[in-house]
Parts: sequence; C-alpha cells; structure tokens
Amino acid sequence: MPRQPRLDIPGALHHIKEAEEKEIRQLRIRFSGKSITDIIKEECKKRQVSVKELRGGSRRNKVSQTRALIAYRSHRGAGLVYC
Repeated sequence: MPRQPRLDIPGALHHIKEAEEKEIRQLRIRFSGKSITDIIKEECKKRQVSVKELRGGSRRNKVSQTRALIAYRSHRGAGLVYC
C-alpha cells in the first residue's frame, strides 16, 4: 500500500498567516481612501522632489529612489499593479 504524503501543517499555517496580513494591509489602504496620486504626493513632499520631476523621467538618485518607493508602497500596500 503506497504511503500518503505528510501534510506540512506549520508551513500551511505560515502561508495562511502571510496571506491574511497582506490582505489586512491592503484593506487598510483601500479603506483609508488613499489612491496612487495620494501616495505620489506624500512621497514627493517627504523627499522634496517635485511631481513634475518625478514624472519627467529624471535619473537623479533622489528621484529614482522616490519613484521606487512609490512603486513599492503602491504594490505592497495597496495591491496596485502597473499595466
């Protein structure tokens, strides 16, 4: 009789917990009413980068880092995806 594979209960619970945390994080952003535009304005103000410079494609380090942080916050926090 073939052996049944063992279930990895702790591993499965870890994945479920991660998924729940991600969903909670995304719901907080959605219910707060923040949009991608709000995130852009917040980060530009914090980092003293103009929105025009950010959208203009500048390759200055400060602008590139701001752009990367906006992408991270938009994807990780709000679940937004660039198409």
